Amino acid sequence: MADMMDIIKGRRSIRKYEDKEVPEEFLNQILESVKWAPSWANTQCWEVIVVKDPAIKEQLQTTLIKNPATKAMVKAPIVLVLCGKLKSSGYYSDKVTTKFGD
Repeated sequence: MADMMDIIKGRRSIRKYEDKEVPEEFLNQILESVKWAPSWANTQCWEVIVVKDPAIKEQLQTTLIKNPATKAMVKAPIVLVLCGKLKSSGYYSDKVTTKFGD
């Protein structure tokens, strides 16, 4: 457990990125860890969208309000968008809206 606390306490926000692609095997390892993460009532109540397209990252950038990561999002080589599934995530609401429609 001490190793885990060291990892948690050593976490840093990165807002400057190298101009190189993330290796596919590394991305797959991250996505695999998401699949195995615990969830409410074991529903796996999320979807992950991998965004590499700069135009889509710019659209996503507009959803961040007063966030220091706003400018950095477009420069990141990959953005992972985590979406909760309605009516399975433990939060039930029919009043969810987005700027992107469906």
